[in-house]
Amino acid sequence: MERRTEDSRTFDVGDGVKETVFYDGAANYRDAAGRWQPIDPSLVPVGRGGALRTKAGPVSVELPAVVGAAPVRVSSGDASVAFTLRGAKAVPQPGVPAAGAALDVPEEVQRSAPPTRTLCPG
Repeated sequence: MERRTEDSRTFDVGDGVKETVFYDGAANYRDAAGRWQPIDPSLVPVGRGGALRTKAGPVSVELPAVVGAAPVRVSSGDASVAFTLRGAKAVPQPGVPAAGAALDVPEEVQRSAPPTRTLCPG
């Protein structure tokens, strides 16, 4: 059985031993049903136009396929804000990944500190 809090995840690793991983910050969020779900900041495609959004979390970030073609949107619950970059033109730039291309997010951006692991008997 897996248990979660905002900043920890506990797993049953067998033989009555549970492993708890503690994080430096939030690792989970409550979904609409009130259950803890893991935060996943990975970027996934939205539709077929090449736009991207964060996979799962309390805050959703949507990025257009081309900066300047559409606004960036940040949402949490019923609240959201959208903005564009002043002077941005909807023209792809050299070195910018093609629409829909996978983006590598450095691990240090995804997580501020490595988790702390604690083994606890049953």
